[in-house]
Amino acid sequence: MPKKARTEAWRKKRRQEHLEMKKYRYYIFCEGQETEPNYFQGFKKWIEENPIYKDMVLIEIEPC
Repeated sequence: MPKKARTEAWRKKRRQEHLEMKKYRYYIFCEGQETEPNYFQGFKKWIEENPIYKDMVLIEIEPC
């Protein structure tokens, strides 16, 4: 039976220099009071649980 090649040797590592902090601020306004807050809460949870983006993205949801 042939030996398996080590996959770590030929895979490229993720380039960290492309994941640098940018100082941008985006505002999203919506009219919905039920569906849209749930959508943005889910998006916020996904970002906070993602090990790559959790320290780079801050999402604040404010009702108005």
